[in-house]
Amino acid sequence: MSRIDYFKQKPDLISKLRAITQEQKDFALEARLRAVIELRVSQINGCTYCIDLHDREARTLGEPPQRLDALPSWNQSALFHPREKAALGWAESLTLIHETHADEKAYRNVCNFFSDQEVAELSLAVSLANFWNRLAGGFHRMPDEAKTQPEPSPRSPARMALRSPFEPLANCVWLPRFIDKARMHENGLLTGDYLLAFCHPRGIDGYFLRHFALDKDNTLSALASRTDEREIAGWFLSQPAVTPKNIEDWNEFAPKIGRAGQPGERELKLMLRRTMGNTAVPDLYSAFEIILWDESPERQRESKP
Repeated sequence: MSRIDYFKQKPDLISKLRAITQEQKDFALEARLRAVIELRVSQINGCTYCIDLHDREARTLGEPPQRLDALPSWNQSALFHPREKAALGWAESLTLIHETHADEKAYRNVCNFFSDQEVAELSLAVSLANFWNRLAGGFHRMPDEAKTQPEPSPRSPARMALRSPFEPLANCVWLPRFIDKARMHENGLLTGDYLLAFCHPRGIDGYFLRHFALDKDNTLSALASRTDEREIAGWFLSQPAVTPKNIEDWNEFAPKIGRAGQPGERELKLMLRRTMGNTAVPDLYSAFEIILWDESPERQRESKP
């Protein structure tokens, strides 16, 4: 038996609900992670339409196919870092609330990685995804076969799924992003300019390694042998040149890399010319600021095919 078109029955209400859902674009929670969460919720609920929708959205935002293929077993995969796993764990706990009762372990874990605002936004995203799953799935809405899988923009850094350069671990900025790049390099997922810049002596990775007197090969080996970021933080803090004062100096120095008169100014200009071409770049002054701008939701929408 064919099922009714729910939009035709209540167009005004459905339009309002869609508008509420669209307001998520203003969330502090990054769009790429939200798309992954929505996809996982839809997989659990078995909503064909929503799985197709969020899979295409995640790919457009730059999620590598290998990570999307591994999403059903995210808790056993090294492709997802602890922050993402905390979000996925909370999303599954809320989606399966009749079984989990929103268990305390999942809640404590997500609160370890996200601010109160981000936890609220994440929970809203999960709740809205569940709502649409039940509506589209309940009425057996099917994907639009005319839609094709969009290829990620070649200039879209979100495809690398990297954390903000300002996010700290062991009180040290850049370290989580370096870990993400090391993980992707190990799994063959680091490509293009990211691969060229990885651990380059004149890039931020190079400044990071030199500042803390870290040997590149030894550092990558240490990261590869540790999956828990608490263990990585412990290893990092045990290195001779990693002192509270040196971390403080790095946190002050790193966000200035690329500014006029600062180290990396020339390299940043060359990188922008090569990767952005004639694309208008806002009046930004450092490599950190360029990264945040280029990986912002607004920039991602501009970069969509």
